[in-house]
Amino acid sequence: MAKKIKSHWNEKWERVDFGKETKGCWYEISNYGRIKSIDKATGSERPLKGATVNRDFKILNVILKDGTHGYVYVHKFVAEHFVPRPSGKHTIAVHKDYDKSDNKWSNLIWITEAEWKSYLANKPGYEPEKYRYVQKRHYKLNETKVRMIKRMLARGKVKREVIARNFGVAENTIYQIERGIRWGHVKIDEESE
Repeated sequence: MAKKIKSHWNEKWERVDFGKETKGCWYEISNYGRIKSIDKATGSERPLKGATVNRDFKILNVILKDGTHGYVYVHKFVAEHFVPRPSGKHTIAVHKDYDKSDNKWSNLIWITEAEWKSYLANKPGYEPEKYRYVQKRHYKLNETKVRMIKRMLARGKVKREVIARNFGVAENTIYQIERGIRWGHVKIDEESE
């Protein structure tokens, strides 16, 4: 006998379509934000927790039959299937109470791009710095290293392949630096040559 998950009195389930065939199970998400797998052979159901990513959003991530990964954000899936969208401009699904672990349909609403900024500003503990682009500090190249590369290229004594290996980047990156496609704003002193 196939094991079934007990549903809430008004809980509705929708099958997740990854666009490709899944391995041994089908996956369904409910309007309560719960996830379950259904064994294709036996019909047995199992509750799943999902994974949390990107500032605590819950996702369903599975390996498909062809070996690729398929994933879906649970809150967005619930909103698309169970929450009516007021208009075509309402493209962002958000949590009313800002609690990203509560993916119930009654806690989700659709908002526009313009409403998104005020939604973030009203968020408890909102720090604008977290949502702004911050330059990473662990790039392989910086302006000083690029000047060195440009000097080596200007002299013409060292091959691009060797320069790339020395700086831990692809040869194509060195080519793009040489042509000014990347780091074009960095100039070398012609007098020091």
